[in-house]
Amino acid sequence: MNLIQLSFKQNLFVICTMSLTVFAFGQNNLKQEEVNDNLIGKVVFLENEISLSQNKNTLQDKVTFYFSYSSQENSVPKNKKTIDFMTSQEAFESIFNQAKEVFKSKVPKEVSLDQNVKMRLEMITNTDIQFRFYKGGNNQGGFSVSPTGLHLLFGKEWNKSLWYNYLAD
Repeated sequence: MNLIQLSFKQNLFVICTMSLTVFAFGQNNLKQEEVNDNLIGKVVFLENEISLSQNKNTLQDKVTFYFSYSSQENSVPKNKKTIDFMTSQEAFESIFNQAKEVFKSKVPKEVSLDQNVKMRLEMITNTDIQFRFYKGGNNQGGFSVSPTGLHLLFGKEWNKSLWYNYLAD
């Protein structure tokens, strides 16, 4: 009788282990399929992640871009938000350059991303810039990044010495 009970327990253990393995593998596959956009860049913090992606579809030389972030209010991450806007590739490159200019000049700047979305760029410390979004005039929260984070977010190569040269000019 002990052999039958032991066999039953072993079989139950194998079945449970296989079920958990299949369930875990299935969860990983679902997560990968949910990504429909092309990731441009992302910055990962301990409790927060900021990403920038673009839609694969284009309309009249315009591309839809997405900032995804957890809004940081009083340094505490809040609910996940996504701001989307449609613009040309050239205008998108201009956003990166304007953010760099705020780092250099320390002067806040407001950027119109499209007809309905505005972004305010402002230095909040000596090393961090804050992105704050407004959609239809309503505050949608924002996030802050360092120069390294800015480059990672926009998919640009980070070079510390080139950055210091840029700031010195």
